[in-house]
Amino acid sequence: MSGGTDYVYPAWQFGADGEPIPALERILAAATSVGMDARALDSFMNRRVGTGGPKMWELARAGRDDYVISSLRSAA
Repeated sequence: MSGGTDYVYPAWQFGADGEPIPALERILAAATSVGMDARALDSFMNRRVGTGGPKMWELARAGRDDYVISSLRSAA
């Protein structure tokens, strides 16, 4: 669409049901509070924990948002 605005949301923000994950608001607020922009947050959420461990978004979907937010603050 010419002149329109398209928004693209990273898939990690949504659960298997297509709804935003419950921790999304907290994760976005934590990223904002440490000055992390959308690109940096997306990169962080796709980071693996350790060697071959789960990605941060996988932990967030599994309800481990406290760990994700703590790690996000430490990474900033």
